[in-house]
Amino acid sequence: MKVKIILFLINLFLISNTIKAQDKAEGCKPVFNFDLPITTATISEINDLKNIRKSLSDQFLGTTAPTEAQLNTAIGQYDALDIIVTGNTIVGTPVTKIDQINFLTTFAKYLKFNPDDTNISEKAVNAIWFLSNQICNTKGRSVLTFYNYVKLARPAIYLNNYLPDNVKALFGYTLYQETDSFKYLFDANYDFSTTQSNGAISTDIMYLDLDVMFAYADWFSTNDEKIRYLKTVKRFLDRFLIYTHGQKDGLKKDGLGNHHKASYDGYMYAFTTVSAVIKSLENTGFQIDKPSYLRFRDAIYAQAMYSNDSGVKPFAMAGRNPQTKNTSLSSQTLANMAISGGKILGLTGADPILAGVYNRKFGVNKKFNYNIVTPFEEGFIQFNYGNFGIYRKGNWIASMKGQSDVLWGSEIYVTQNRFGRYQSYGALEIIYPGDSEKGNGHSLIGWDWNYNPGTTTIVLPWEKLHAERGRVDEYNTYGFAGAVTLTQLNKGVLSNTTGQSGLFALKFKERNNLGFGATHGPITHNGSFEFTKAYFAIDDYIICLGSGIKNDDKVNHTVTTLFQRLNNNSNNVFVNGEKANQSAASFVESQANWIIDNYNTGYYILPNSGVLKIKNSTQTTPYQDQVVPTEATIAGNKSNDYRLAYLDHGNAPANNSYEFVCIPSANTKKMAEFSRLMQSPQDKPYVVYQNTINQQIIEYKPAKTWAYALPSANTKINNGLIKSNDQPCLVMYKGLNPDFTKIVLSVSNPDLGASPSTPKVITLILKNKWDLLKSNPNANIISSTAAETIIQFTTADGLPVEIEARIL
Repeated sequence: MKVKIILFLINLFLISNTIKAQDKAEGCKPVFNFDLPITTATISEINDLKNIRKSLSDQFLGTTAPTEAQLNTAIGQYDALDIIVTGNTIVGTPVTKIDQINFLTTFAKYLKFNPDDTNISEKAVNAIWFLSNQICNTKGRSVLTFYNYVKLARPAIYLNNYLPDNVKALFGYTLYQETDSFKYLFDANYDFSTTQSNGAISTDIMYLDLDVMFAYADWFSTNDEKIRYLKTVKRFLDRFLIYTHGQKDGLKKDGLGNHHKASYDGYMYAFTTVSAVIKSLENTGFQIDKPSYLRFRDAIYAQAMYSNDSGVKPFAMAGRNPQTKNTSLSSQTLANMAISGGKILGLTGADPILAGVYNRKFGVNKKFNYNIVTPFEEGFIQFNYGNFGIYRKGNWIASMKGQSDVLWGSEIYVTQNRFGRYQSYGALEIIYPGDSEKGNGHSLIGWDWNYNPGTTTIVLPWEKLHAERGRVDEYNTYGFAGAVTLTQLNKGVLSNTTGQSGLFALKFKERNNLGFGATHGPITHNGSFEFTKAYFAIDDYIICLGSGIKNDDKVNHTVTTLFQRLNNNSNNVFVNGEKANQSAASFVESQANWIIDNYNTGYYILPNSGVLKIKNSTQTTPYQDQVVPTEATIAGNKSNDYRLAYLDHGNAPANNSYEFVCIPSANTKKMAEFSRLMQSPQDKPYVVYQNTINQQIIEYKPAKTWAYALPSANTKINNGLIKSNDQPCLVMYKGLNPDFTKIVLSVSNPDLGASPSTPKVITLILKNKWDLLKSNPNANIISSTAAETIIQFTTADGLPVEIEARIL
């Protein structure tokens, strides 16, 4: 009897609270402020809406009905919520775990094929009512919102014909909340300047809500209202497909996609939803236009270019998720855009640019009507909105990555990437075919966070390398971090940022007092830590320079890492032609040394570049999510065998430098021959003229190509054709004939600064009298005499300005 009384009281309490909640829910309605006029819907528009919803339903709910067993499981999950409807009130067990509502997707799939089943439709209605009511009552983040919201929204959006008006209003309110009050949906004006002053469309909203927003058009009462809304949300998609300003979310002019104020591949899973919606618009009057498609195609193609065919991307691009080594570009997204692109471009088959890449990565897709397999793309691509450059050659990819004063190089959260400080301290990573672990020797188990390939770092104990605050974004003091490409390939995709060769450079000074949130220790970032570095990628080589390496740390060594790879393929490390499988070794700095890692990447190190050291050992290190772990905690972690090599610059270096050449896909014969060339002045393929903090200048003789990393203005340059520069810049040029009377020259400003799209004029003075072979609106000759020519280059968005010129 007591139990019954208690249950009665509990039920009465729940009903009482629910009645109050229902009273509160009366105000939970979506707000629409349409700026577009209502017009009479045409038959074709009404049919388009039906086709769009069907396409989205097929893509997100599937095209087959659930099995009887799946339906019974869903009914059991529904019953577990104990939902009770009494008049205008609804009660039940509050949802605390998102898996509790898996049944709703099954119900939506079932009703798609069995629309007259009143038993299931009633349960679906009650569920949407109950869940929407729970969101309304929380008035903020709950287990049902944000990333979990799609578990409710994607099935519910196709069940509107079953819902009474009060439930439709409740669900509409949840969509209103999730889209930040339909932000930018009803704005009459939205363009590039809007993104600068007001903000951009969130990639989160595009990922989580775009398909739902399109399907929501059918929820309005009349056809005229439905089509007005559909036109409005189509305009919202168009607005996402423009370029956005600075650090704002969205597409950038070099093909990158931004989130969290930086280029962030991990969040570009937003493209998955965007591509699905674009696919749903095929062959309708709402199909996106060609310029929008071409901008989006650049972004999709960029993801394929900075990752290998297995999807492995550079470790330095991981953000706060070092455990995620693969790009967010999916095979379905690539296929969707290839097919949609073909229709948008008016072709008889898929867009050959994306289809050819897909066919190579995943096999020929019969739906393309295009069976050509694009060979591995070669060339250098500059991505200055991400402070990095990509060089593709043979079957490998070289990634060169830095960070600036406005674009972070690593993102650290409370329990994510706690030791990831050094991700972008001038990283140089060689990516081969295959997956991350077996194909490229990378695993976070045992990963030594002090030794990211290519980076120059201070090797700190774990308690000092651990982020000092709960949240830290790693920034540079300087803004000079990026790349320039030379001899643009003009392929129709990433056209002005892809060339035959390229130069990456970074001027770095560590920033301290970063981050916010809980304090986990004293500040260990070192404001005295500085260096400059440059990577010149051409032919089979990456010529690597470092200068001005200094800091005041007298306890911990400063190093430049060559490689760190798992010892999982039985390959040997070779130093100067001899196997180097000992646990540790050092090699004389006063002479040149060469080394091949266990994945066949060669490094030729010139004298006085730091002591070459190797380690072959079992490494036990902190996990990326461990917050200030103890020595005992770390000792209990899993371990891995690693091969590691680095240049040791010692303690408190004052003005150290290095010079080495990275040669991917090498072997002992190739390295021995390269060593011979380097020992012979007449055969040495390149010359380093300057390796200082203000000038890093290299001539690569076989291709008649010069590269200048100029982090500062220089009134006097003594090498090559360049006499001076008035602004920090990157410059490359190539002789188009043996006597250099015709050249192609490229300039970029890799410092995006606070206003990257604000043009910045860079003035170069060249030796001799020059004339432009082709006009270029961004390059103007100011004066020209027999002794020198002054040329002004107008740069913006980190993009290159390339000219062809001849001596008069």
